Amino acid sequence: HLDLYHALDPSSYLVVPLVARGRTLGTVSLGTGESGRHYGPDDVAFMQAVAGRIAVAVENARLYTEAGESLALLDTLLVSAPVGIGFWDRELRFVRVNDALAAINGLPPEEHVGKTLAEVVPGLADRLEPMYRSVLETGVPLVHQESTDGGEIAPGSDRHWLSSYYPVHTESGETIGVGAVIMEITDRKRADDRLRLLAEAGELFSSSLDRDEIFARVARVVVPRIADACNIFLAEDNGIVRVAYSHVDPERERIMAEMPSRYSFGRTRPALLEQVVFGGQAMLAPTLTEEVVGALETIGLDRELFARVGSRSMIFVPFSSRGRTLGVMTLGSLVPGRFGEADLELAKELARRASIAVDNALLVDELQARAQAAQALQFVADGVFLLDSEGIVRLWNPAAAAMFGLLEPDVVGRRLTDVVPGWLDVESLVPVAGPASRSARAETVPVELEDRELWLSISGVRFEEGIVYAFRDLTEERALERIKSDFVSTVSHELRTPLAAIYGAAMTLRRSDVPLSDDQREGMLGVVSSEAERLARIVNDILLASRLDSDVVDVAIDSADALALAKQVVAAAGAHLPPGIELALRAPEDLPPISADADKLRQVLVNLVENAIKYSPDGGLVELELTPVPGRMRFSVRDRGLGIPASEHTRIFEKFYRLDPDLTRGVGGTGLGLYICREIVRRMEGRIWVESRPGAGSTFTFELPLA
Repeated sequence: HLDLYHALDPSSYLVVPLVARGRTLGTVSLGTGESGRHYGPDDVAFMQAVAGRIAVAVENARLYTEAGESLALLDTLLVSAPVGIGFWDRELRFVRVNDALAAINGLPPEEHVGKTLAEVVPGLADRLEPMYRSVLETGVPLVHQESTDGGEIAPGSDRHWLSSYYPVHTESGETIGVGAVIMEITDRKRADDRLRLLAEAGELFSSSLDRDEIFARVARVVVPRIADACNIFLAEDNGIVRVAYSHVDPERERIMAEMPSRYSFGRTRPALLEQVVFGGQAMLAPTLTEEVVGALETIGLDRELFARVGSRSMIFVPFSSRGRTLGVMTLGSLVPGRFGEADLELAKELARRASIAVDNALLVDELQARAQAAQALQFVADGVFLLDSEGIVRLWNPAAAAMFGLLEPDVVGRRLTDVVPGWLDVESLVPVAGPASRSARAETVPVELEDRELWLSISGVRFEEGIVYAFRDLTEERALERIKSDFVSTVSHELRTPLAAIYGAAMTLRRSDVPLSDDQREGMLGVVSSEAERLARIVNDILLASRLDSDVVDVAIDSADALALAKQVVAAAGAHLPPGIELALRAPEDLPPISADADKLRQVLVNLVENAIKYSPDGGLVELELTPVPGRMRFSVRDRGLGIPASEHTRIFEKFYRLDPDLTRGVGGTGLGLYICREIVRRMEGRIWVESRPGAGSTFTFELPLA
């Protein structure tokens, strides 16, 4: 526009700003072409006054337009917003509210205007006014959560709100009121509470492995968080038994304690309850009906006590584990209609988590039982092994490994017939009981191994996973029985021989038709005498062995002359040595006395010397040697006879054991001599052992303490 002014060729030019409320809106410019006309201070002052009025008019027009636009936008917001919106003046009177906030307050929007908080929401005014005042005074917005009690007794009946309060300003910054945005978050709050409840319950349930403790914790979690009353029952064959209960009211909980803890379904099962307890289906009874109460009464519910507990709405939720219903949880509310589908789902989720915890507890119990059984199998003396349906070894305890000489890693996972070929011959002879009887009479069978034969007393029990066998090794007992049998046979032979000689000599002496010289008669009497002595020794050995077994042998320990006893034994044995046997005593003359029973020591020496002579059928030197060692006297009887295999060195001191039971070398005896020697030496606080090799003779040595 300056170009236009220049075209007029003005003689004077004036520009004045349009200023409103401290803001420049534009300018007013004047120009004149009159000759000699010039603008002066009066003109400037006049135009400033005119410009001020123009600026106010322009600003009012702008504000009016913007206000209209703002009101239109506010109307749109108030109508369409899903949350409550309201405005209050400085006296906290309602200026405007939208339909959503009016619905929350329960009053039409137009009836809010001009009324105070106390007149519209009297129950909340005392709590809200201080916050509104704070916003007015400080100009600082507030965010607040509020809960209103709907007057219901049931837990969780409160409504929850999230409110934002902010100051309303003029353009000059003056606070002229309070605005608020209010939304209901009850569902979200309940969802959050349920998530926290489930998290807390999961942690609480998993922190115990005791089933009863878990159920007690379930009852404590649901009351009062989601219910007023809770009962937990475990399923039995035809009923349920209560294991935990809780009530929000201690007095009503005492009434619950008076109610029966066991309920029987009898022959007629109520369909409503059977589907829960035995069918594993949850049931929701929003309002408790006569049908539900009647069904409970048929299984033993005390109607009067139940009425005093006060449940008006109920949930029935089963506990399940691995496809099996463990029991049922009942939740009760004092308010009819309190429970809905959301509560049912929450209860089902709690029951599911509790079921997992209980299942874990049961699995731990089962594992502990199996671990204890496995531990017992590690130390039990009986052999135990398990074969699956394919005959493959799945369990092989240490006793079985020791008896068979086969380690567990070498057997488990393989067919028993592959590692013990002899099993195939005896498997059909082993009695196997079924799952019902759980026991079978053990049978003694021989099992051939590569290098030996085992006699096992064995039986089995069949179950789903295969057959478990338990057995004892009777090999030694079997050998002992054989030894006893051999002993009877040997004793019979040993007794028959002297008896036959005595009988023959006696019959010869009685015959009158056979003339006998004095020498012959004396010889016959000598036979009777010597064989009678032999017979007496056999009988005495048997009696002494029996007394040693019964521990009734008296040993009189005293100071004894070992050399004198040895000389007596050698002299007596030398009087009737077999051909080819040489007997010698080797000992220094100044031996110290020993602490022993002289008679018992003599018997030990006689047995050892006679054994040395008897087991030297081809003749040779037999020596009895006495050697003092520190604190003891050592007696050694050495021969050059048959010798003893190393594997038999310990067994020859057992009762009835004989190195040559079949008399293949013509060596007789009862098998009691060395057993008697061992027991007598032990009772005199000594020890005895043997050193021998087959064909190289034997040396039997024992030591006794010095006096």
